[in-house]
Amino acid sequence: MKKEDADKVMDLFRKTFRVGEEHQEKFYRGLLGISLSNSIREPKIDWITEARNVAFNIAEDRGRVSIIDVLDECPLPDDVDPRVVGGVFRHNSFERIDSITIQSDDGRYKTVGVFRLQNAY
Repeated sequence: MKKEDADKVMDLFRKTFRVGEEHQEKFYRGLLGISLSNSIREPKIDWITEARNVAFNIAEDRGRVSIIDVLDECPLPDDVDPRVVGGVFRHNSFERIDSITIQSDDGRYKTVGVFRLQNAY
């Protein structure tokens, strides 16, 4: 945990509980060693950035790109929620120009967008 966050927790702790100085210091050191869950978000952001760069390169080379093309070159890590793929083309560099229907691994049909680079004629 960041020092400034640990200080805020300790302020509340001291106001709420009557604990000896030795135990307060031990608790404070424990807070500093905690890794908070917001650090889990970073792999998702890293993957979206990488996937968006891949999409940009594919669109430059082929003139159009879909998430299927991107996933072929930049697979989604096991620890990242599959719903994040929707964020790849949520950027002003891409313009949706078409849709394609695909059959997913579980047999269901999905419609996915086909994009080109904005202002690429």
